[in-house]
Amino acid sequence: MNAHLPHIAIVLDDSEIAARVLIGLQRLTGDRLTALKRAAASRQPLICAEMFSNSWYDGGMDTLRKVVRFLSDHWLAFRLYELAEGETYGSADLGLREITPEILGNIMVESERTRNNNCG
Repeated sequence: MNAHLPHIAIVLDDSEIAARVLIGLQRLTGDRLTALKRAAASRQPLICAEMFSNSWYDGGMDTLRKVVRFLSDHWLAFRLYELAEGETYGSADLGLREITPEILGNIMVESERTRNNNCG
């Protein structure tokens, strides 16, 4: 991950996670089950996605949307954080960085709009 780009982190509130949920997250993210289980157990980010990078536009936003929808559909409590350039999950003041799913959606819509305007 490029520390010079802002990024979005998704963290579960509960450290216990059902196997079926882990498998669903693995299918969405492509991450290893052990890595997802370890992240959940230690309340570390399941996903930490760079914003505005090539990977952001080449599927990163779609993955975030799917994961947020999946977690919501399974009634799992989670938190979203928008981390500034140079910040890491461990170093950020998370109280100031937490965002809602609606804010994330607005960020992605505006990002897509800006990209489409620059490409068209």
